[in-house]
Amino acid sequence: MIIGADFAYHNDKSIEWPKVCPACGYEDEEDWTGEPCFKCKAHPLMWQIEQLKKASPDDIRDQGWAVAVHNDYNTGGERHTFWGFTKGSQWVRGEGKSDGEALEEVRKAIWTLENDRDPDWASERD
Repeated sequence: MIIGADFAYHNDKSIEWPKVCPACGYEDEEDWTGEPCFKCKAHPLMWQIEQLKKASPDDIRDQGWAVAVHNDYNTGGERHTFWGFTKGSQWVRGEGKSDGEALEEVRKAIWTLENDRDPDWASERD
C-alpha cells in the first residue's frame, strides 16, 4: 500500500530505470520508463515501488533490529550511504551507493547470522 509522501518518490532520479522489463525480460530499443511493457504490459511504477521497498529499513526493524547509525556521504563526488543495526549483542552493517544497495547488504548479513552460513543469493532470491 502506498500512502502520503511515498508518491513523491515516483519521479525519484536516484532510481535507475532498467534497460529491460523486470517482469518478463523484454528488451526494447528505448529505456523502459513511464509506459507499460510492450510484451507483458507490466507497469514501471510497480517496479519502482519494489525498489522503494528495498530502500526502506522497515522490514529489518520489524525483525527486531534497531538502527544504530545511518550516514549519507560523498566520496570522490559519488553519493554513498551506510547503515548499521543492532539486536541484543549482535550487529550488522551495509554500505552502498544507495539505501537499497546498503540495506540489501544488511539483509544478507542478517540472513547469514540467522542461518550460520553465507547465502547463495542467486538461488534464494526467486
